[in-house]
Amino acid sequence: MKPKETRLRPCGGRRTQLYRLSLEYSGLESAKWVSQADFAIGGENELHKQLTAITNVLNCMLKFNVRKIIFASCQSVYGTSKETIITENHPQTPFNAYARSKQLIEKTIDLYKNAYGIEYVIMRYFTIAGSSEDLKLGELRKPELSYIPKLIDAIYFNRPKLPSADLDQTIAPGTIIRDITHVQDIAEANFRAVEYLREGKNSDTFNICSAQGISNADILKNLQEITGK
Repeated sequence: MKPKETRLRPCGGRRTQLYRLSLEYSGLESAKWVSQADFAIGGENELHKQLTAITNVLNCMLKFNVRKIIFASCQSVYGTSKETIITENHPQTPFNAYARSKQLIEKTIDLYKNAYGIEYVIMRYFTIAGSSEDLKLGELRKPELSYIPKLIDAIYFNRPKLPSADLDQTIAPGTIIRDITHVQDIAEANFRAVEYLREGKNSDTFNICSAQGISNADILKNLQEITGK
């Protein structure tokens, strides 16, 4: 069920349309440029693109009197944490260009709230996985970038080498703990964010997660049990 919002005239391009509530999910699909090496080579340029994009969206909202925005952020703004539970008030130590761009966009949105009265919901997604239960909606990318689909592919086709999601080589393989949220729960969170703003509640930031940790080793074990391989 889509939000019943008043459609306005196109703003900023033939394919761009604003509603009384703006949902901002634009950005890079791949985070190739997130490493320190990539940041040194091209990350600054991508950071500029991200900040320019959100500024354009916010200014366009002002032009057409759109005063509410939902922004998809990411848990990466917290950086690497040793805490078992990460709340929205956890210190932020973004360690790459992608995370830093999310942090700066969040601050930019808050600046527009204080200056122009734009209300917002910022949702910090953790690891997202899954498809619709009827398998009619999902994602098939070439090349695949996400760990779980790559792992399923490797198991299903008996590939000799399993993908690794443990990028920090100082940590024992398979021991990194992640919070994984099903994509349908993410969709539900988006609908609730729309209702939250419709009800006139104060701008806020929310972690969107399952609040349950799982290691890569456990993911592999579960998939092997399911597939029998």
